[in-house]
Amino acid sequence: MSTSDDQTVRVWNYLSRNQLTIMTGHTNLVMCAQFHPSKELIVSCSLDQTVRLWDYSNLIKKYTSSSSSKPSEGGYSGTEVELKAIMEGHDRGINWCAFHPTQNLILSAADDRKVKLWKYNGRIY
Repeated sequence: MSTSDDQTVRVWNYLSRNQLTIMTGHTNLVMCAQFHPSKELIVSCSLDQTVRLWDYSNLIKKYTSSSSSKPSEGGYSGTEVELKAIMEGHDRGINWCAFHPTQNLILSAADDRKVKLWKYNGRIY
């Protein structure tokens, strides 16, 4: 996975070096993104002062489907990853985010000199 100044998060196949999907929606540089250690979730954060929670289960289904061992010629359609939540609350750009390994929690740290703890259960609290 990579984050970029072009405001995207990209998921790559590390063996073939092919891009699998692009996640768009941030409106400033994306500083960090991480996979959940056991769930099909990705968290990303940006200088746009948001943390975003993404579900990539459809991407897994697409590339592990028994009906198709290879993705379509187009590579990615942009719909394989679903945005589940946008978390707002920092007053400056966010530089780092991470999942708790066993709890439904996300940590974020920003230029506002705050560390925030977010709880998720299908909804963000």
